[in-house]
Amino acid sequence: MTEADKTPLPPPGDILGSSDMRVQEMMYGHRFTTDQEAYMILLETLTVCAEKPLGTVVSDRTSHEALKYGPKQRQKMRYLVFSDRHLERVAKDDRIHDSKKWGAWKKEANERFDPSTSGNEQHDHFKYLDEPFNRDIHALLQAIRILRSQEIDVANQRRWTSRFLAVKGPDMVCDDLRERVWNRDRRFFARGGELVYLMLNRSNRCDEVRKLIDEKLLDQKSAMNRIARAVSDPESDPSSGDAGIGYLPLGDHRIYHQMAEDWINILSIDKLPHSHLFEPLFRVTGLNLAVYFAQRGREILGAEKQEPIVADAQNGADVQLRESAKDHLIRHRTVADKAVEEFIRQTAEQNGWSAALNQKSAIDARGIIERVFLKKKDTNTDDEGRRDDPEEQLRKLIKRAQKRDKNNISTFLLPLTKGIGLVTARPGPGTWFALDDAMITALVLANVSDTNTVELREFARRLYDRYGLVIGPDEAREEFGRTPPVGLEKFRNNLAALENRMTRLALTRRLSDDCAFVVNPYR
Repeated sequence: MTEADKTPLPPPGDILGSSDMRVQEMMYGHRFTTDQEAYMILLETLTVCAEKPLGTVVSDRTSHEALKYGPKQRQKMRYLVFSDRHLERVAKDDRIHDSKKWGAWKKEANERFDPSTSGNEQHDHFKYLDEPFNRDIHALLQAIRILRSQEIDVANQRRWTSRFLAVKGPDMVCDDLRERVWNRDRRFFARGGELVYLMLNRSNRCDEVRKLIDEKLLDQKSAMNRIARAVSDPESDPSSGDAGIGYLPLGDHRIYHQMAEDWINILSIDKLPHSHLFEPLFRVTGLNLAVYFAQRGREILGAEKQEPIVADAQNGADVQLRESAKDHLIRHRTVADKAVEEFIRQTAEQNGWSAALNQKSAIDARGIIERVFLKKKDTNTDDEGRRDDPEEQLRKLIKRAQKRDKNNISTFLLPLTKGIGLVTARPGPGTWFALDDAMITALVLANVSDTNTVELREFARRLYDRYGLVIGPDEAREEFGRTPPVGLEKFRNNLAALENRMTRLALTRRLSDDCAFVVNPYR
């Protein structure tokens, strides 16, 4: 990456003006938050794609995309799927004649969906269902049950306006909403998916990704999408209003192209059922984001290499390897904190900090900090802080930026990597880099084509070259030279454990004592 590539693009509009602090937002993008789980990042990406297909705004990598999108709210469809339980009760009520069940259910549904129209029989919110379902409550119930089977994260009982379906067509895309006021809520769709969209939009294979998304994930003719369309109101389905896209600072980056390639590799597997696409996609997307954060930290710090990911494949059985994987997880978070300090110092220097420092001017120093890093009316500043000498002001800013709760990559790394199966947590040992079975499967689908096999050691090497994963002895020797954190024999056992697990998952085939091949199960 050249120095020119590292020059941040000017943000579109006043998107950074709403942040109480602009540090990680300028380093990585606005914004990644701990409330947005990995699968929600993918959902939000598809929400943007449904409204603004990739390539709609061509990126010249010298100016930021200035696009707006307004996803459909799908209020009534989501109410029926996630909130209304009277449909099933009325359908099963033997005391109500079948010919009257439709009217009985609709009376209650109208009152509960919109209490302001209670008692107004002329206001029928669900009249649009009469014709497609022929006023047959059992047909509607079956359609709703089918859609409910597509819910993501069923165990997490959020409010019904923040619950989502696996996307198998554009009519299944839903925004995150505040109930009753019907405006966008940025808690779960916090812009991380918008930044993934921008990464794919700036990749060198943007058009290929768009075609595969339209074919595999946003197919209007898919059976599931037709059901979703049937229970949606075609005449009264408002959008959330045009919203500006998030901010992605770098016009070009290696990870943009790598992420696009991973999406293409997964979406191109013809024999992979469409219902199986979502999980490997959100896992490799999260992995690429973790690598993006590591590489940005390296670039800001001017380090020669990014921190590796020592990945335990033995479920913690080897204590020494587990402790090494734990140590490297800590190092990733430490690098993120160090990068914050370096970025603040570099950026301050570019904005006249030396003059304020030389003159020991607290007022000038405070002016630079407020102009460059803080919201104009920052409620967390005080008169006492304004009187501190410049170096003390900068030190406090650095500490505050490193301790941020939500918009902080050091904090975000842990829930992100746990959510994709790259980190495990256990009482006692704590948290460490470890691959779960779903993550291993996603890595195979993204890195082994459905027409070829790859030798196991070659596969491990590819994971190291692309993502920085250190699994076997060859990668450990490459990364650590003659002084690996644990002996090379530990990594040999780790690679053998990976093969054993992949064999149980039908992901390997051994042809001889010396040669094991990784195979795509959907060949």
